[in-house]
Amino acid sequence: MNPAFDHISPIAPAAPIAQSEDLSLLIGGYGESVYRAKFNAHTEEILIEASYEARNASYVIGEGDSIYTFSESGPDSKIYSFNGGQRKEILCSGDDPCFVTLSPDGKFILTADYSGGSVSLYPIKDGEVAEKVQMLQFMGSGPLARRQASSHIHQVRFLPQIEGIKGSWVLAPDLGADKVRVLGYFANAINGQILTHFTDIPLPAGSGPRHLDFDSGRGMMYCLSELSGELFVLKVSADAGGEPVFEQVQTVLADECRSGGSGDIHIHPSGKYLYTSHRLKNDGLAVFEIAEDGHVRKKGYVHTQKHPRNFLITPDGSHILVASKNEFSVQVFVIDSEGVPVPTDHIFNLSPDAPTCITIL
Repeated sequence: MNPAFDHISPIAPAAPIAQSEDLSLLIGGYGESVYRAKFNAHTEEILIEASYEARNASYVIGEGDSIYTFSESGPDSKIYSFNGGQRKEILCSGDDPCFVTLSPDGKFILTADYSGGSVSLYPIKDGEVAEKVQMLQFMGSGPLARRQASSHIHQVRFLPQIEGIKGSWVLAPDLGADKVRVLGYFANAINGQILTHFTDIPLPAGSGPRHLDFDSGRGMMYCLSELSGELFVLKVSADAGGEPVFEQVQTVLADECRSGGSGDIHIHPSGKYLYTSHRLKNDGLAVFEIAEDGHVRKKGYVHTQKHPRNFLITPDGSHILVASKNEFSVQVFVIDSEGVPVPTDHIFNLSPDAPTCITIL
């Protein structure tokens, strides 16, 4: 029996779907460093291989030998690239970046600037970040004055290839304005307007959209709202001109405590399950089954350590690694044959750093 799993009949843990070899990871958070690490699925242990000086680097990504992150430090925030161990830094154009992504063509990194309410674009040259070439500033607010006095971009994600949709598109949840911003991406634009604001996806007032994930095969987008704790399910299709159309088809309450602290969202590699993290009250992961039509059904809830801000599902679907900020640790779960995360005895301590991000290098 898994006593941490609520709301459904007990399920006996089964063997993982598969066993992976060592997985290269990057771990970021609030502290003085980001870390390169290895996760071994057999031993379920995490081994730190190197650290890189970057203060309050709450999100980090890598590509090949290069690592890209930032310091979340208000108007003094900086973008960092590490290439061959050498650090390059550039002053951010937007305050408090909280997410970074690499364009599919490898030409740019994009940041979601939380306090600045903007999306910024930086070129990549030989694995190093260069000065900003564009910033899109957004304006908006919501009914919850303490959290929604202005636009707060919380993530930037490229829309995966979906049948019928032409070109490249960027989705940027705006927690402050209760919208997902839809941007066109034109890497070779001769006028320098690589990003253009195409449209917005409106969401309920006070919901506070935070993070997205996609199922390209089914043509679905899933949006987790931080403030209302709701999961919005949207069908993504192409119009006659090949531009994306988003239709909301389902809303499910992911955080039954309505704590205002929903965090991260990821789909299992099998496409059968979806997970969301929740903080502030009843910290843990909500578990959903995904039907063939892309709709979801909540299966239950697994408790984690305190403040599970971000988590990673291993590519083989065997484990979930949870970054628990307030416990200064990464907690390891094995996923059983029914998609249920089962806690292991492996908890990796990073104190005094508080991890908020785990990504694959």
